[in-house]
Amino acid sequence: MGGSGGWSKPTIGGSKVSLCEDINVEMYLANPQMDIIENIDDNNILIIEYIKEQLLVYTNEKIYIGALIDAKILNIIKCMEKGYKFRGTFLSINGAEILITIYPLKI
Repeated sequence: MGGSGGWSKPTIGGSKVSLCEDINVEMYLANPQMDIIENIDDNNILIIEYIKEQLLVYTNEKIYIGALIDAKILNIIKCMEKGYKFRGTFLSINGAEILITIYPLKI
């Protein structure tokens, strides 16, 4: 197989795919603050903040409710360092097992 050698990132429709815009992952909340979570609406949009090497989760009233420690946070952190912002919503609450979905904020 001859050729010029070289490889380029795949494109769709002529433009490079942005992995940050396509992130949509489910993660469990670590260290959930159950006393707060029990008293907020399930439809509350969650704010994801990157603070001191951690992804912290807040209610839309800026009240801390837990952290994200899943291995999948590495891609989210890279995107946040590029200026992307992320939000989340509750998928399920089963005792202290809080599953949320994380997605990029559409501007």
